[in-house]
Amino acid sequence: MISRPSYKKIRKDYQLKNLHNPFFHKKVKASNPHRWKWILSAIILVIISAVWFFLAAPFWRIQKIEVSGLLA
Repeated sequence: MISRPSYKKIRKDYQLKNLHNPFFHKKVKASNPHRWKWILSAIILVIISAVWFFLAAPFWRIQKIEVSGLLA
């Protein structure tokens, strides 16, 4: 008796259909590296301004020292 080779029956999956239109491709949004440069430079500018304001601004300089009380 000659045995037949066993073939597996492949079932068609009707749920995973590839229904995209090959003539209309989706536009791929490229990340904008210039935007990151502007955001980074703005953050650095804010940090430098805050450091200057708290350490070197003339607003914090002592103008006049007045001592009151008992003088001998």
